[in-house]
Amino acid sequence: MNMKSSTLHNLLRLLVTALGGGIGAALAAGALSLFRLASPNFALPAVEVALTYLAVSLLGAVILFIFSERIVNWMSRLFSSTVQKVDGIPANRLLPAVFGLLVGLVIAALISVIYSRMGNSIFTTVLTAITYLTLGLLGYTVGYRRSSDLNRQFNRTFRSSAKKLRGKKHKSAASIKLIDTSALIDGRVADVSAVGFLEGVLVVPGFVVDELRAVSESPDPVRRAKGKRGMEILEQLRQSRGELFRNDTTDYADTDDPDVKLLRLARDTGAAVITGDYSLNRAAQVSSIRVLSIDSLASALRPALVAGETVTIEIVKEGREAAQGVGYLPDGTMVVVDGGRSRVGESLQAQVTSVLQTNAGRMIFARALTEG
Repeated sequence: MNMKSSTLHNLLRLLVTALGGGIGAALAAGALSLFRLASPNFALPAVEVALTYLAVSLLGAVILFIFSERIVNWMSRLFSSTVQKVDGIPANRLLPAVFGLLVGLVIAALISVIYSRMGNSIFTTVLTAITYLTLGLLGYTVGYRRSSDLNRQFNRTFRSSAKKLRGKKHKSAASIKLIDTSALIDGRVADVSAVGFLEGVLVVPGFVVDELRAVSESPDPVRRAKGKRGMEILEQLRQSRGELFRNDTTDYADTDDPDVKLLRLARDTGAAVITGDYSLNRAAQVSSIRVLSIDSLASALRPALVAGETVTIEIVKEGREAAQGVGYLPDGTMVVVDGGRSRVGESLQAQVTSVLQTNAGRMIFARALTEG
């Protein structure tokens, strides 16, 4: 904005002149009010009142017109100086200063409401103007000088709000669980869901359903039976979970591996993965994806066995080492029994000698207490 352009310069002089007329009219009103207070029984003719307003207004306009050139030049210098100062203020100090100015003006506006109840007069007008000027400058000064503190507080508040927002988003994403083919074929996920230990939304991707359908149509009778069981578990979960069960049509055309697709979908959505596949479990952990392993859950819920306890075990096959037989507990835990090789097909009493916990599960070593 060029304050020295001739058109703007003349316009400002005109406004200053009009301001002089307004000041004259205000002074005339004040003088007439004082006159009425001093002489309440004397009524001035309307013509004299009008002439008084006109004369004093013209006088104010003429006086300010005479000084308008100086006033406009002073305003131009003040404007240019203010622009230069504002340009030199860093943004991290200017914003708090403007914020302080706005706060000061808001407080001044609230105080001016009190002044308005005192009536409209030149006194209340001047008092209101002084209030706005004082509180506005005070707010600007405080904001400018305390800009560092205000910026720190703003940043702290912003980071705290952002952290809470990310926490809510993470919590919302973590409540979504993707289920893979192995967990559906395993079937135990339906029992876990039925007893209320599987919270949140259970999502079955379309490529998992396609893989499960392909398994159910396999020419191998064992795989076909597993696939059909998985389809039954899928339908059972769909009916039992209601709104907490969803299908997802997301697909990744650049790969045909369902496990890769599942991990990518989990990473993109922030969801957890429910699986009974050891390899998928390890791949998800390497990718920092939350995994809910059916096998790990079952292992954690198995009764604890310690050395010295006695178990009844059916020997189902021979072990690798001489005299060893192998049996399984009802939960599927393998038990290697020393002295059970000759007892295949029989049940015997065995005393636990050690328990070995591996990544694939738990193995129990025992010694037969009865002779074959």
